[in-house]
Amino acid sequence: MNLRRLLFPVLLAPLLAAADPVRVTTQLSGELTPGPFPFEYLGLGSFYDRSGDALPYSLTINTSFTSDLSEEICDGADCHNFVSDVSYTLRLGDRSVEFATSDGSGQIRWTGTSYQNSLSYTSGMQYISIDTWLTAPEGTFGPDPLVPGTFDGAAIDGRMEISIMPLDPEVPSYWQVNADAGLAVLQVSVVPEPGNATMLAAGLGALAFVGRRRWMPAVAPRTG
Repeated sequence: MNLRRLLFPVLLAPLLAAADPVRVTTQLSGELTPGPFPFEYLGLGSFYDRSGDALPYSLTINTSFTSDLSEEICDGADCHNFVSDVSYTLRLGDRSVEFATSDGSGQIRWTGTSYQNSLSYTSGMQYISIDTWLTAPEGTFGPDPLVPGTFDGAAIDGRMEISIMPLDPEVPSYWQVNADAGLAVLQVSVVPEPGNATMLAAGLGALAFVGRRRWMPAVAPRTG
């Protein structure tokens, strides 16, 4: 019996499964002047008494895309994943907030000189979107936005925009805040699915065992 043939499907299964998701992470930091209202809806409280002050901020957002579905979710240089894992961490002055949901929406747009990474979600009766843009010299971001890599350096400029729109038609207000970034970093990375990783590890272990048996010297039977 050829054990390698029996184990081949075990090794192949993770490769035939859906591709592991690609996480796009943007990190920005700089200064912004907060308005009195928008940050209340993000859980940071009111900045009414500090609405004229420039405060240090840092923002990290994460969106998720599946590379083998790129033909379905991408239209040219625009990829939109309508149901996606999204998260962000925002620090403003001495306050911070973290948020994550598996029911958000992620979007990326890119050219040779720019990369937009955006997320959106609903919270109560508010629609919230966070957009980040990075610009850099021609060819910095390459032809495929989902290829893993890290992009940083003094040549990359960044900015962000947070928009909050009430879903109640009786509330006509619309809040928006934007700021440039003194530091901007983009990272594209593959996030292995736990199931695929476990199957692959099991397959590799079994293959190593078969290889060990193949090269194990034969032991002659003992005779009385």
